[in-house]
Amino acid sequence: MAYTHEVIIRERDVADRDDIHAALAAGLAFPSYYGASLNALDDCLGDVSAPALVRVVRERGEGLPCGDYLDKVCVCLMRAARENPALDVEVSFGEPAASWREAYPAGLDEEAGLD
Repeated sequence: MAYTHEVIIRERDVADRDDIHAALAAGLAFPSYYGASLNALDDCLGDVSAPALVRVVRERGEGLPCGDYLDKVCVCLMRAARENPALDVEVSFGEPAASWREAYPAGLDEEAGLD
């Protein structure tokens, strides 16, 4: 699917809640009155009408400045995607491989132990 809007939020690059909301507001073209809160996010995600993809790349470990808050943002995003067909959400831990060839350079059969 071709997306009109794409947003990537990398947890390792997030310093605070404002970074998360700024990325979503800019990437999804939220109105200027966007309130930068979970309630405002929920409201604006429901209004997304052009095809949009939000990718959240999480990190494993302790001490991440916004880990707990990003958990709540991810739940909000996934709930909105369930209700809004224009919105797709992907959440992963670590950077996903660009293709299956990068993920399994030796080939799928050998990597999976199928030969």
